[in-house]
Amino acid sequence: MKNMNDSNMLSKMLSSKQVNSFILPDDIIKNMKDKIKETKKSKIELGFALCTDKDNQRDNQKDNSQTIKIIKKGTDCVGTKCSIKVGKCKEDQIYTGNYHTHPSAHPTMSITDMVTGCSEEIECIGSAPFNTIRCFTRKTNEYQCIEEISPFEEEEHI
Repeated sequence: MKNMNDSNMLSKMLSSKQVNSFILPDDIIKNMKDKIKETKKSKIELGFALCTDKDNQRDNQKDNSQTIKIIKKGTDCVGTKCSIKVGKCKEDQIYTGNYHTHPSAHPTMSITDMVTGCSEEIECIGSAPFNTIRCFTRKTNEYQCIEEISPFEEEEHI
């Protein structure tokens, strides 16, 4: 049975998107695209928490290789036309970042997104008018982040 689980995980990873040290599985990308569709109808920001398993973090830290974190979906969150509250993760997960949509803007970080993003490892934004998703990863520690002029790594388009 373990081999079947391993092959299912491998097939999920092959159809997923890697953003720096994060893997966004197909189901996460589909959920992100669904939130863009819902935002087009509702005209408000929608999203969900981006979580990683605590066990995954511990297992990867035992060796010296780069830690690869598989993103899991946390709770949904609903906002307004220009703001959103952050979702939550399960007890056995770590809050890693968030995904939310912009109803009428590019998939770029607002000032609020940048400030919030400094305490997160990854921030993904979906644009309803442009039908695209961009993910940003923090390149400094959270305490230096606000002082940096450009504290986020390159944008990844999904």
